[in-house]
Amino acid sequence: MDAAPTQAMVEPKKLKVVELRAELRRRGLAADGLKAVLVDRLQAALDEEEFGLGAPSPAPEPAAEPAAAAPPPPEPAGGI
Repeated sequence: MDAAPTQAMVEPKKLKVVELRAELRRRGLAADGLKAVLVDRLQAALDEEEFGLGAPSPAPEPAAEPAAAAPPPPEPAGGI
């Protein structure tokens, strides 16, 4: 039994430029450049899909600032 190719089985180095561009467009990625650039870009996308590499982690919540502002500096003594 032959299994249908899956995303994990895509080997960017074996694809033709036309196929590389199609795979990149399918993922919403830029499809311009030389074959080596396309291969690297697709491989990075595949790694991210498979292992979650390069995916941005959620940003930590910023520390809450105190609601009260610092008191104003005292006025000089001996006014008018």
